[in-house]
Amino acid sequence: MSDSPKKVVLAYAYGTTNAGDHALTLGALRLLQEVDAPVEISVISRYSRHQEPSEATRDIAKKFPDVNTVPSPFAFSRSSALTRVLEKVHGFLLVAFVFALPHIALSFLRHNEALMEIADADLVLCNGGNLFYWNRHRKSLPRLIALAFPMMIARRLGKAYAFLPQTMGPFEGKVPEMLFRDLFEQSEFLLFREPISKGHAASIADLDTTRTAVVPDLAFVSPPSPKSGGETDQATTPDAKQNPFIAVTLRASQLGDPEVAKDQSVNESATRRVANYMRDVVLPVAKSHDLDVKVVVQTTNDEEVSRRFADLCEEELGQRVITITERRPQRLSDLYEDAELLVGMRLHSMIFALRRDTPVMGIYLEHFGPKIEGTLQMFGLDDYSILLTDVDPEESMQALENLFRERAQLRKEVSKKRKEYIRLETEVLEQALQAV
Repeated sequence: MSDSPKKVVLAYAYGTTNAGDHALTLGALRLLQEVDAPVEISVISRYSRHQEPSEATRDIAKKFPDVNTVPSPFAFSRSSALTRVLEKVHGFLLVAFVFALPHIALSFLRHNEALMEIADADLVLCNGGNLFYWNRHRKSLPRLIALAFPMMIARRLGKAYAFLPQTMGPFEGKVPEMLFRDLFEQSEFLLFREPISKGHAASIADLDTTRTAVVPDLAFVSPPSPKSGGETDQATTPDAKQNPFIAVTLRASQLGDPEVAKDQSVNESATRRVANYMRDVVLPVAKSHDLDVKVVVQTTNDEEVSRRFADLCEEELGQRVITITERRPQRLSDLYEDAELLVGMRLHSMIFALRRDTPVMGIYLEHFGPKIEGTLQMFGLDDYSILLTDVDPEESMQALENLFRERAQLRKEVSKKRKEYIRLETEVLEQALQAV
């Protein structure tokens, strides 16, 4: 392979308001830096530069100073209903023009930095995540086209492209096959965060035409930084007097961006149901083993349900329950490492715990998709994957009791599996870089 660096473009950087989303980008960049091949990396932001609300670009520049970050090819302000409509019309026209006449379009759109990066790339990578689905719970055509656009254009330009670890599906109807079949089949590789998602993709595309593998979420790749008092918030810093504790993350919101769900607000009945269910599962185990409960809020949408759960716990325990709001992946990993275990409804809270070998129980709702169930299966934690609507709280509480008793052995098993998966992930990416 030539010693000259391969130019790799990563689409997209999602932002820092959600710790899990931002960890995907940091993990992807770390993975690219660790491969045994010289690479020159550019990242396309999900946001226009002047509209970015989350300072993701600044954080990437701080952690990866050699990485070039450019704004989204699309306007993305959503400042008003009219603006959203105009932005979607502009986006549709941009996609149609570039897709129909790519070379002519690029000559007219040289001001669009993202398109110029794609045109100059050796390999375009789709960032990991829960991006591609189409079913009765979740569907949005503009969102899907915008997310797939960099890879669609790479294919039209004859550029190599590939998909970092994805959660996919379920897919229903003919739309997914029309949109994704050729895109998936002609990719350099297609990685999945769990076996369930590979099965969903195979339902609409022939996966024998590309390399596939089931590998860990990108957040596993970002290595934990050493703990230090200067880097960890006081609320997460252990001291000699701290009791053992269970960490808890809650979620009652819809999956995906606001335009995916018809009801953009967090439903009150869902909030009440989730908070009550989690109380009935967690508190008996905490009281039985004299464990504290710490509630962790990783994203803004979870604040209401987290507060409701904390209030319920305080009523029953007669003492304050610590609630920690944190967005930084390393500090969250520090916190979860100190926990006896995590009961989570946020996938990336589980990943931040598992990458420090802390056992987890995942509780989820059907519309979240297969990401929690599939991830826990990969790490041998099938018995601790709980569909909230199918398992009563008493049964879940008993599973949590078993998890607590088996936590020492599970730490060893999780550590072994995690290292094996990351080696495979690096190998797949290195082989793709050698081929382009």
